[in-house]
Amino acid sequence: MKNINFKKLAFRFTILFIVTSIIALYMSVSSISKEYYGDRISDDFLWFKSVFFAILAIIFLLLSITFIINSSIKKEKRNYQYWVSTIVIFLFLTFFLTVVLI
Repeated sequence: MKNINFKKLAFRFTILFIVTSIIALYMSVSSISKEYYGDRISDDFLWFKSVFFAILAIIFLLLSITFIINSSIKKEKRNYQYWVSTIVIFLFLTFFLTVVLI
């Protein structure tokens, strides 16, 4: 347990969160645009893939938050990996709460 670098894992899961969020957004927009233009052949499959990637992104976000908390508890030295993960989590949660509350 002492050899685990929590901030590195948090950074990697943050990058995976960003990538899967972008993929889920692309799938959602693609599904909506195909529905608008009348192509409903692959609409259900695109919707399923976008939901899958959104759930995967949430899992990566929760793992990132968990590893950042563990890094803070273990008092690891803070470098760019820690700060990038913390800032991305903070920005996402701020954006999410702003959208939900408005």
